Formats: sequence, C-alpha cells, structure tokens
Amino acid sequence: MNVSAIIPTFNSSAFISEAIESVRAQTCSVAEILVIDDGSTDATREIVAGYPDIKLIRQNHLGPAAARNTGIRQARSEYIAFLDSDDLWLAEKIERQLSALAGNPSAGFSFATLSSFYMSDAAKIPGELYLPHELRSWFDAHTCREGAAFGDVYPLLLRANCMQTSSVVVRRDAVIEVGMFDESLVHGEDHDLWLRLARRWPAVYIVDPIAKYRIHSLALSGSDCKRQELFYRSTIEILSKHARSFPSFEAFKALASSHNNYAVHLLKAQRLKDAKLSAGNSLRAMPTPTALQLWLEAAFPRAYSHAVGVLRGGRAS
Repeated sequence: MNVSAIIPTFNSSAFISEAIESVRAQTCSVAEILVIDDGSTDATREIVAGYPDIKLIRQNHLGPAAARNTGIRQARSEYIAFLDSDDLWLAEKIERQLSALAGNPSAGFSFATLSSFYMSDAAKIPGELYLPHELRSWFDAHTCREGAAFGDVYPLLLRANCMQTSSVVVRRDAVIEVGMFDESLVHGEDHDLWLRLARRWPAVYIVDPIAKYRIHSLALSGSDCKRQELFYRSTIEILSKHARSFPSFEAFKALASSHNNYAVHLLKAQRLKDAKLSAGNSLRAMPTPTALQLWLEAAFPRAYSHAVGVLRGGRAS
C-alpha cells in the first residue's frame, strides 16, 4: 500500500515548511508529496521549491477544492492523504491509517481525531481534541480493535461534519468514482465529498489524535464568530444539495435538524427575521414540533414568551 500526500496551499509561507516537514517525518514514508500552489503571491512557491523531493504544481487561484482535485489527478498512489498547509501530521499518522485500512479491506477511507492548537503571535497554545458528541456516540457503538473502529459513517456524517480534511486517507479510485471535490462550492466542499464517499463505503476511524489543526486569524474561515456562522450556513448548503441528489428520510431529517440548529443560533443573536426563515425552512424540509416552536418564538417573540411563562406557572411579562 502506497500513499500520495496532497497539500493545497495559498499564501501559506508562514506555515508551509512545518506542514511539509511533518509529512517527511512520517514513520511510514509516503510515495510522493504534491504541493498544489493555488496562485500564491507571497514566498510560498520559493519555499516549496527548496525541497527537491516535492512535486510543486502551480495553478491560478481557483480555491481549495480545485487544488485538491489537481492533486488527485496527478497522484500515482493507491491511497491519497490530504493535509491543509497550515495543519500538521503526527509522525505515526500514515503508518497507523494504512495498517487500519489493510485490516479492513472493504473500507474506502479512514479519518481520525485531531487536536487543535492556537496561534498567538509566535506562541502555540494547545486546544481541545476535536471529538463532537455525535462522533463519540458512534465510536461507543462500535468495536475498537488496536485503536481503530470500523463501520458505516453515513448516518453520522448526515448528523455532523466530524471529518477534518487533514486526518483523511482515502482510496484514489473511490474519490474518482464519486466525482472528487465539487469546485463550485466555496465552503463545505469536504463535507460534500465525505457524504458521497460514505454512501458507498464504510470507514475506519482512528481513535487517537494523529494530526493537528491550527487555528489562526489568517485561516480561510477567519474569527471564531465568522467560523460559527460559516459552519451553519455551509452545513445547510451541503445537506440541501445532498438531499436533492440522494433524497431519503435520513437526508431530509438531517437538513431539518441543521435548519433548527441555525435558528437557535439566530434567536440567541436576536436575529428574529433570519431565525423565522430558518425555522420555516426546517418545516418545509420535515415538519417537527421543534421547528414549529422555533418559528413561533421568532415570529411572535412577546406572545411566545408570555405563553411560556403561563405554561411554567410564572408571571407573564
């Protein structure tokens, strides 16, 4: 089993060397390292050119989906491993994932827990493990052998986008078969691909963190507030697209739930008009009492507050 490492990059001169060195430091060496420079205007290209063992591919600025697709087309290995240029792999990442995939030959891909770290000037501040409760529940329901769990992750990925790109190793033929990354998407292109893969193949999940996700102000998703807003909006966009392409009860249920989650977020921000719209979209996707409650709260906030107070036996405001 051999693997190609694909690193898309755009103006990442501050981080690209660390990313490359984390690939070169693997205990199981990769067959090739492909860096796809997506139209950088800083010193990224010059830095990458200093590594004679790396294949540097240059293209106009087309976005991360197009950059990864360029890498997939150029890759020569059976497996592909993605690494964002501001993230890092731990030394045993590839060895552990290839071993897990060899032990589960029907799996189309593998992913893992990541640990995060924050950039504050020159300091690196450790963050939390990326382990949302949906992923923890999935893991608890599956047998773990030698630090890995195998199974169907499609229902999981409908509920939560819990696969970080820098943790993924995937069969090249599987990616090509489902159509690679959708280059029309500005955000959520990874979630979109993972869903299409998971419909076709089971996955192997590595329990321990084997990569690091860097959080910094230069990231495409920006500040915490902006990242949160993008997360809700992109999740809805991806699930809407998926439900159109592959309609099912599960897909529409997941879409309705995402609209509800966004409505709750908007209500907390006192964006009542937007919250009403999101709750209405949830009702159209799949009518539920939760969606109706959120719509009423957004549409008639005073009356809703009064009714809640009465039902709870409190004093009406």
